[in-house]
Amino acid sequence: MAQFYKIKIGNCERQLPLIKGDKISYYSFNMIGDVELNKEAAKEIAKLISYSDVILTIECKAIGLVEELSALLKQPKYVVIRKSKKSYMKNVVSISGNTIISGDNNYYLDGNDIEYLRGKRIVVVDDVISTGGTIGAVYKLLEKTNLTISKIACVLCEGTMTTNFRGIEVVSCGFIPLLENE
Repeated sequence: MAQFYKIKIGNCERQLPLIKGDKISYYSFNMIGDVELNKEAAKEIAKLISYSDVILTIECKAIGLVEELSALLKQPKYVVIRKSKKSYMKNVVSISGNTIISGDNNYYLDGNDIEYLRGKRIVVVDDVISTGGTIGAVYKLLEKTNLTISKIACVLCEGTMTTNFRGIEVVSCGFIPLLENE
């Protein structure tokens, strides 16, 4: 296993460090605080999701990306699914999920955001899609609120180049391997 994996998103190159776990190893892709990477990824994803009314993301690694993307697409607001319930949230709908990197998580959607999303073409944007745990939880959460995902976009697919999730088109800027330990 190489200690780093090189990626290029738009004009931005990064070397992702190898993280060794008990069952799997992966190349760590962390966009938080990386202004250049968020700007370049937003430009690339904007080309892939030309039709959308609103972008929905999951707390927290893709928030900088979604901020840039919403500005490029001239969308006045984006929505964030939270991983903890906040006191300002009313009529919250929640669901539990599991990912290979973060483990068990809870996902919360504010009732005001649910009403904002109603009737809109929703594009879910995340940093990485790996096993589909997070996207599966988001899908169930939106299904629970009678909302529909139009498209799913991520910066990188991990392990498998995902192009479809439950009949919804998935677009991405690239791929990184997911390594099973021996």
